[in-house]
Amino acid sequence: MLLRFIWIEKYNIPTEDAVVFLGGRDNTLLGGFLIAYLEKNQPKALDALNRFSASSDARGEQKVLASCLYGRLHPFVPPHEDKDLKPPGAMSIRQAVMAKLKTRDKVK
Repeated sequence: MLLRFIWIEKYNIPTEDAVVFLGGRDNTLLGGFLIAYLEKNQPKALDALNRFSASSDARGEQKVLASCLYGRLHPFVPPHEDKDLKPPGAMSIRQAVMAKLKTRDKVK
């Protein structure tokens, strides 16, 4: 199934042909998710992803692929900007060492 999906993506097979190539609409949980993804149906894909992830026959690499594909349909957008937790004037160790070396070279 995954090799067929790779071919579908690589050769831009039309959605209806891809559904047939994957085995039709009555498919496995993974196949159902892949069909929903190809149809760009985000709610159906989410439902299929949840059912697939909860199933006992889902392998790890398949879950990762399904999650990544779902991320293409529904990209994660953080709700707000994260605050910078560094205090004002903080510098990295590298910056501190470089500053110390510059002051040492000026003294000579």
